[in-house]
Amino acid sequence: MSMAPSTEPFSLPPAPVADEMNLSEEERQNRVRALLEVVLTDNVAAAVYELEKSNWDVELAVSSYMDSNANFSDNDVETSGLLSSTATSSGPRRRRGSGTASRENSRAATNQQQIPSVGRNQQEDNLAMLSLSNIVGKVSGYVVKILTDPIRRITGINGDVSLEEAARQFQVGFEESYGTVHPSFICSSYKEAITQAHSREKLLLLYIHSANHPNTEEFCKETLCEESFCTYVNREMLTWGGSVEFADAYRLCDMMMVSTFPTLAVLQPSVASSSSQSSSGAQKITARLLVRIDGSADKASIMEKLRICCQQHQAVVSEARARRLQEEERRNLLEQQNREYLESQRRDREREEEKRRLEEEARIKVEALKRKRDELPEEPAADTPRGECSNIKFNLPNGNNLRRRFKATDLLQHVRDFVEVSLDDMEDNTIENFELVMNFPKKRFSRDDDHSLTIKEAGLVPQAVLFVQDLDS
Repeated sequence: MSMAPSTEPFSLPPAPVADEMNLSEEERQNRVRALLEVVLTDNVAAAVYELEKSNWDVELAVSSYMDSNANFSDNDVETSGLLSSTATSSGPRRRRGSGTASRENSRAATNQQQIPSVGRNQQEDNLAMLSLSNIVGKVSGYVVKILTDPIRRITGINGDVSLEEAARQFQVGFEESYGTVHPSFICSSYKEAITQAHSREKLLLLYIHSANHPNTEEFCKETLCEESFCTYVNREMLTWGGSVEFADAYRLCDMMMVSTFPTLAVLQPSVASSSSQSSSGAQKITARLLVRIDGSADKASIMEKLRICCQQHQAVVSEARARRLQEEERRNLLEQQNREYLESQRRDREREEEKRRLEEEARIKVEALKRKRDELPEEPAADTPRGECSNIKFNLPNGNNLRRRFKATDLLQHVRDFVEVSLDDMEDNTIENFELVMNFPKKRFSRDDDHSLTIKEAGLVPQAVLFVQDLDS
């Protein structure tokens, strides 16, 4: 439960209804303090709202407040860093916390005169106007409402309406009253609206609507729905509107300590610090309040404040884009370096594999040539009878030639092995693949032929001339 409000003086906005009742500023403050003490809260904005709605009848306001029972604690809007050149009648803001901690009630007043504080006796006199039995009955109903409907305590006056439906009802009701020429309201919850504004790098213009306030109709007709105002707002920012009768707008009204209606506020979306991120890792979008504008301000003043906000936001957006571009370039450079490094590693692996392959092929070739050299049959003697041997001449592509005698029973494979071994012994040899060709009769002995034939069966006895043909030339 909140502590009783301070008796220090505070400034209230002018209220035409109070003027019609001939209430002085001091009497208005007395009634606000009376309401605050009876309902045990320090929410000045809510008290002013209920009193205005109840025509400044404290007893009716108490009943209405206890029926609505809206009490919020939220920090979705960061209220620090207001534009000094566009400050409203309220001074420094602070976040509204949870629990029972007392709230600071002192506010920097822009009015030239301060209203003197009212003594305790005067407050008690004002409280005496209330029927004790009525208060007890309302308090009892208040307790029952807390016990039976706890959800209503944190969801606003019309807490049973979803946020999206509340936004739709507000827009439908607004157009019924003021027509379709108005800023393009985002028909969603405030959280979704601030998320959209962040993704589109736009400011969010917040409009808090109170149909019961006497200034609302004039402000909507002459400023909010004026064509040039709508054109500028729709071009430069996104707009979200809500009625204080519903949860979203009521909560925002409470957080920003709105004391009069209608109210405009310009919010700058941003990403929360890493320490404030959700456990799922998703980005949490918050908003910084740049300026709050009371509806009593004239259109020219409002437009000037909006332009200042847009100029400052544009500078922030440009800086953020520059940082993103720099970060993207850095990331692209790292990715390129990583790709080049991986490509270099791949080429190194391929070269290493090729080197091993060539070394293995060379080793196999050396072993094969050694085996062929060892298995090569002994050359027959020169006086071997002609029918038992063959004298073969090998003509090489470079003009050189080789000669060797083979037994008639040696295999054709032995002839080819002799050529391979002889070519390997030559320092300037470049022949790797070859075939043996005999011109007359015309025959070709390739690597794929059946080399199990004997020299005699191949027709190379008693002598023959074979041409070594380089297949790679």
